Amino acid sequence: MKRTLIWDLPTRLFHWGFVGLVTASVVIALTVDDDHPFFQWHMLCGLGAASLLVARVLWGFVGSWPSRFSQLPLRPHEIAKYFAGVASGNALRYPAHNPGAALAAVAMFLLVPALVLTGIGVLSDDLHEPLAYALMGVIVLHLVGIAAHTLRHRENIALSMITGFKQAPTSVQPVPVRPLWGLAFMAAAMAWIAGLVTHWDTRTASIRLPGTNIEVPLGGKESEHQAKGDRSHRSRDHDND
Repeated sequence: MKRTLIWDLPTRLFHWGFVGLVTASVVIALTVDDDHPFFQWHMLCGLGAASLLVARVLWGFVGSWPSRFSQLPLRPHEIAKYFAGVASGNALRYPAHNPGAALAAVAMFLLVPALVLTGIGVLSDDLHEPLAYALMGVIVLHLVGIAAHTLRHRENIALSMITGFKQAPTSVQPVPVRPLWGLAFMAAAMAWIAGLVTHWDTRTASIRLPGTNIEVPLGGKESEHQAKGDRSHRSRDHDND
């Protein structure tokens, strides 16, 4: 085994940006009532996380080999063999994602868009809370897996997602360093997220998606009632005129 550059820059930037936005969204949801004006930040962070997810999906097709979906070890026999090894203490080591991390990634990639769609009313909002708890469960299991790997293999796997370097077989070639391409890719994603913020109307609790006429509600009962009240007030003013 040798210390090898495995995680390219876009993957690392996506990872920590996604972690930060999902964490912020969860914390706000758990600590702020949905009729509080600050609750809009919950949905804004969720939309930001979904935006980064779109960037990550694109990178999963054009990025370096450890980041590509084609490299995720998700075949049933691989998953079964890996978890059998975990149970016996002889789990195989992978140069990039192991089956546990791959399953967690896929689960999060499916749950976050579902949470956004239920949050904005495209899908039934009755599903929003169960999906949120499912996401938190996946996150907890993922953290347990990271801790277990760190203790078992004496390798700080979380640090590898900061530095990009990970213990890998000597036969594994390091990913090419393309910082300008990676920064340009993530800059485009961040520009989209910045566009969400600049198109945020706190009065109506909605965001107009950049470059479109699509308005997305940010939730919050107080905001909804306030918007209805504003419309009613404008209607009365018009009648009085």
